[in-house]
Amino acid sequence: MGKGSEIINNYSGLDTSFSNMYAKYNNEVGDDSYKTECASFVSTGGVHKNNNVIFCKKLLRNTSSFDNLGAEILSDKSKRCSYLNIWLNDQIVNNNIACNVVDGILSKSDGRYKEHCELNKYKDDNSYVPISDLSIMNILYLFSENINTINSLLQNVNKPTEFSKGKDYLKKFTDIYNDNIKECLRDKGPRMCQALNDFRISYENDVLHEYQSIKEKLPTLCTLPKQDGQQVISNHICGKDPEEIENNVLDTLTSTPVVIPGTILGAMGTVISITSILYKVIPHCNKKYYIL
Repeated sequence: MGKGSEIINNYSGLDTSFSNMYAKYNNEVGDDSYKTECASFVSTGGVHKNNNVIFCKKLLRNTSSFDNLGAEILSDKSKRCSYLNIWLNDQIVNNNIACNVVDGILSKSDGRYKEHCELNKYKDDNSYVPISDLSIMNILYLFSENINTINSLLQNVNKPTEFSKGKDYLKKFTDIYNDNIKECLRDKGPRMCQALNDFRISYENDVLHEYQSIKEKLPTLCTLPKQDGQQVISNHICGKDPEEIENNVLDTLTSTPVVIPGTILGAMGTVISITSILYKVIPHCNKKYYIL
């Protein structure tokens, strides 16, 4: 059914309870189970015509049995609900399930899951989140559910394998933020932007703040432009191309006189433009831009 899960392929090592719960939610359902309830969801034509039916059976099984399904793996119902939301979003993304189909299937559930779980992260109030946005948001939800796991890896700074594993996961999450926050500078949909902003707050407060001594070793987030239009001095500004950043830095450097002592420059205190003597290397996105 559909393509493989990027979340499972790239993030299953974060928390075994997540990957185990995902597998539990994704298990096939017997042919006769929920046959009547799901009959109306057959897709039209093509090799994927039964995708909606397969998905329907899984979703009805997962919601109808929510109280007990996976309890031996994870006793916390709130956490199981979070992982069910992530599984649901992942199915929508990977199998191109229409969100109105999800609504239709949930309307056929017995509804008992609602006592402990809301399945609404694919929605933005009364509208649906675009699949391209949902894919990004879903990975960020996974980060919020696994901060403790990531932090436990970062604590092993003297164990290179564990520490590197934590950094690698952080790099995946921060890359997603850095690559997509620029869309919010152009008034992207609020649900997507809220997820990105929530990630930034959590990353700065729950990760960087907790590891001040090794902060320089951890992945960085791009610098947000000033809301008041003031110039930002940074080699990684959100939404800026490398050429724009280079020009910004050049403008700043050429307009900033400095005092550099030393006999090679003549009398002590000679005022010159810094760019006449400075050869500066600015790292950006794993590349180097040289300014003479």
